[in-house]
Amino acid sequence: MNKIWAKIMLDNKIIKDCVYNLEEPFNIHHLPIYLIDICDTLDISVPILLKKHVKNYYLFNTTKFDITDFVGESGFDSLVLENA
Repeated sequence: MNKIWAKIMLDNKIIKDCVYNLEEPFNIHHLPIYLIDICDTLDISVPILLKKHVKNYYLFNTTKFDITDFVGESGFDSLVLENA
């Protein structure tokens, strides 16, 4: 079973996190679906998923969504996804 650890960061501290369990083997093409489910669990808006986010997750098993990737007020600095 694969897992994605999602962390909401504020001033380099984790203010909220969750572990998303995948029922099937990880598929990079399903990252948008995983992201929607994770954001729903964390009760935050879904950020804009860019090619750089997908590439970073694929190559480095982690990606970071900055405040500029979110539409509107968010109340935190970033959302980090890591392979757990």
